[in-house]
Amino acid sequence: IFELWEVIGIIWDEPKIYDKEDYSANAKNNISDLENIDSHNAAFSGFFSLLNKYIHKQHPGKVTNLFAYANWRKEVIESMASIEELDYFGCDGRPWPVDAGGQVEQSGKSLFGGTGKDYIDVARSYGKYGLLLIDNHNLPAVNNALMDKYLPEVMALEPEQLIYYYYPRNVDKPDKNMAIIAKHLKNFR
Repeated sequence: IFELWEVIGIIWDEPKIYDKEDYSANAKNNISDLENIDSHNAAFSGFFSLLNKYIHKQHPGKVTNLFAYANWRKEVIESMASIEELDYFGCDGRPWPVDAGGQVEQSGKSLFGGTGKDYIDVARSYGKYGLLLIDNHNLPAVNNALMDKYLPEVMALEPEQLIYYYYPRNVDKPDKNMAIIAKHLKNFR
């Protein structure tokens, strides 16, 4: 990727392997305690550490990022935050509280309720920068008002990296969606 295109980094997007057990031959040889899910999670984080080390060695200056579901349990968040040579770490979720209504992608997948701040705090405690991804895709137009109302609070969490989808999929009124994002990004930092 880095040899073919002028990209500044890579994003590990919601790794789905956490909290799953691996009983492959390699896992049996490398995971210290196959009966402990945290050992599996540590092995998965070790894999991403190897990838990041390789990227930084072969392509100095490239940025490594990982965002995860906002509704992961604390132990998984800590495991992901421990990934070596990861520059930015955080989560994605709707930019409004779950109890505010609106369509959410998964139960509890919101940047509110302490979640976004918790991710940023954990990232920083592991020497990484905080990252938040605003889930503004798959959004009925009726939810635009919620996004408009709560985006200032998301930005007030002060992540070092704030990501959103540019003209995302499954949006009823994409121009309105982008106008709301643009309005609030003008005031970010």
